[in-house]
Amino acid sequence: MVAQAPPAQGAITFLRAAKRRNHRLGNITYANDPSPRIVNLRNAGYLESLGMVVKTNGIYATAGPTSVDGFGQYSGPIDRITLLANSVGVLYDLSGYMSAVVSALNANYKWATPFSLTKGRPDSFTAAPATSAFSNVWTYEIPIAIDLADLPYPLGLYQLALNAQEVQLQLRHTPVALTTANIGGGVYVGNPANFTLSSGLTEVHQRFFDPITQLEAQPPLAVAHTWRQFRYFLTGDGDNEIELPTGGWYTRIVYQVVMGATTATLAGNSAAVTRLRLVYGSNVTPYDETREEAEARMWRSYGGQVPLGMFVHDWLEDSHTERDFVNSRAVTDLRAIITTSGGAYAGGAYVDLAIEQLLPVDVNSLPTVGAQGVA
Repeated sequence: MVAQAPPAQGAITFLRAAKRRNHRLGNITYANDPSPRIVNLRNAGYLESLGMVVKTNGIYATAGPTSVDGFGQYSGPIDRITLLANSVGVLYDLSGYMSAVVSALNANYKWATPFSLTKGRPDSFTAAPATSAFSNVWTYEIPIAIDLADLPYPLGLYQLALNAQEVQLQLRHTPVALTTANIGGGVYVGNPANFTLSSGLTEVHQRFFDPITQLEAQPPLAVAHTWRQFRYFLTGDGDNEIELPTGGWYTRIVYQVVMGATTATLAGNSAAVTRLRLVYGSNVTPYDETREEAEARMWRSYGGQVPLGMFVHDWLEDSHTERDFVNSRAVTDLRAIITTSGGAYAGGAYVDLAIEQLLPVDVNSLPTVGAQGVA
């Protein structure tokens, strides 16, 4: 995790030797059931990212939907995206909605694109299809590695050029048409009996770097880059302490607050949050913000409005280096505290957390770092 010394003049480096490739893997056909649909990745080079293009075509016969789902309008009919290595190692496991958020964060980080879940071409979404045929497109970028400004190579590249290595992309789908609003449960709400799906598929692209033969130019493979998601239920106003899993360097946490009265939309989720903190030990609090300050910071950082009820702890954005990473292995009782007031809890309020970490694969190859995880 420590930046290496500059290479000697004329030395072979990753930047000089690497060649990035983009190959199409094929299609995953849409299926309205809970079983995962699978595509196996090619054993080719150092995996850097995956690209996905989700397409649905359909028509409402006599009456269109009454509304759109608060999450589904941004994610399409994708319930879960999981990337498994050798059936047990989880590199990526997020809901469709959180994957759409991560795609937007990634675009902002890598290409300074203003944050938006509503993208331009080829993305398109017909919010009110009525009885006309519609064609919707959602695109995803699934980051496997991240680029740091002070390193000459991406961190988290995954070696696939081994016959014994098996990496599998799993997609789970939601219904396109729902009977009643159930946030994250589909795309359109109302009149599902009038709906006919003409076609649905997901195109998958694998992006990787060719294997490098020169030993001194090979990227480090001792760190895995992961995105994982879990849910914490809210039952009342006050300080909601969320214990965070340990094991690696925290780079970003996305919090999506959903109040119990919220079904089809996200309105009202932000107002209930009054304070956001990151705490470890008994009371060490390196990050403490009111809702207004957190929202202002995100606007400054991302140049666009994040969804209502969304908050991001981001230790990459300010410097694009490892300077601010939080080392969860060097602290105790790492937790987030979300303080709420005046919230609606009867309908099952919760916080969805998407956590980005860099995890050591070979502990002996990594340095010991300080109490707040900078190295």
